[in-house]
Amino acid sequence: MKILFAVIFFLTAVTFPQSKMTFYFKEETGKNQIRFFSTTPLEDIKGTGDQVTGSAELNPHNLREGINGKILLNVNSINTGIKLRNKHLQSSNWLDSRKYPYISYEVTGVEKILVSEGNQTKCILNGVLTMHGISRNIPVAVEIVYLPESKETREIAEGDLIGVSGNFSIKLSDFGIENKLIGNKVAENIEIKFNLAGSSK
Repeated sequence: MKILFAVIFFLTAVTFPQSKMTFYFKEETGKNQIRFFSTTPLEDIKGTGDQVTGSAELNPHNLREGINGKILLNVNSINTGIKLRNKHLQSSNWLDSRKYPYISYEVTGVEKILVSEGNQTKCILNGVLTMHGISRNIPVAVEIVYLPESKETREIAEGDLIGVSGNFSIKLSDFGIENKLIGNKVAENIEIKFNLAGSSK
């Protein structure tokens, strides 16, 4: 009888994998950061944004089931290291933080699984980036690491944990940002990298 129950348990685990979970990315953790890079012959500009919030719904054991979620970056949290430049970036000539206080990325699905080994998956996500009031479809290459709750992970945060890192690039003109400095001090193409940490609680 014990053997029968063991077999039933095993078959149930194989036949019915864990369902989707919701992970939350919270600003107060201080572990979420988005970085951007602009390279021109005159000047290289680096910036970071650390007021990042959002959530994502996925099955960490099977990303082929899809991912839905949304990440928000507070424009006023972007820091280039120079206060005057920060003010310029937030002005109506650029990101216009008063009118558009957030940059968002809404994930709509998984385009392709590149590598999936254990608790680590590399894939291409489909999603919509909204900046300066304009939305564009932008694919993003990401690496996702899943850690089930344990004594060690509870020292970081309660619940199961997920780490998401990746990068993509955009053209400023695609989002209606056209300034005489573009191509001179600020590049038209901006490289964006990010590291996010979320928990299921």
